[in-house]
Amino acid sequence: MKRCINSSRRAGVAFIAASLMTISGSVLAQTVDQVLRAEDRRLELAQQSQERINQTVEGTRSLEDQYRAVNKEIDGLKVYNRLMVAQTSGQQAVL
Repeated sequence: MKRCINSSRRAGVAFIAASLMTISGSVLAQTVDQVLRAEDRRLELAQQSQERINQTVEGTRSLEDQYRAVNKEIDGLKVYNRLMVAQTSGQQAVL
């Protein structure tokens, strides 16, 4: 009788242990899946952020290039104006 009770207890303990392992295994699998999904989402957000940064940098560089081109044109026009002033001054001196 004792052996029968011990066997039943062992079987019950084994069943409970197996059940707990199955439950914790599925919980662990869910946790791993959640972590992987969260990591995928984080990567997606990082890629979107980097794309916005790249667009901002591209726009800034374009504006900087335009600014430099306008400044170069202004410098050229200043030189041209000095030459015109010198030329007209010389022409007025002749008259």
